[in-house]
Amino acid sequence: MIKDIENFTLSYNSLVKAYSADKRSSDCDQWRDFSKALGIYRNAGIDASGIRPTEILVYRLLRRLSVNVVEQASALGRECQTIRWSLE
Repeated sequence: MIKDIENFTLSYNSLVKAYSADKRSSDCDQWRDFSKALGIYRNAGIDASGIRPTEILVYRLLRRLSVNVVEQASALGRECQTIRWSLE
């Protein structure tokens, strides 16, 4: 469980770092892919074990960190897309 949290947190942090360095040329699809990977991870646990699998606990913890990783990834993805559209 700790390893999964660490992997998602490291992925999120590297996306934020890359995005912050250059918002104008950032690949917005990375945010969608990250959010999709979180959803797939969460749903795989539900499908395999029911309501209380490790995957759900990891997902909940990621939402309850000082930065809500799940919501913030979606918000940054929307921001990235808005910047992309404004440059077109």
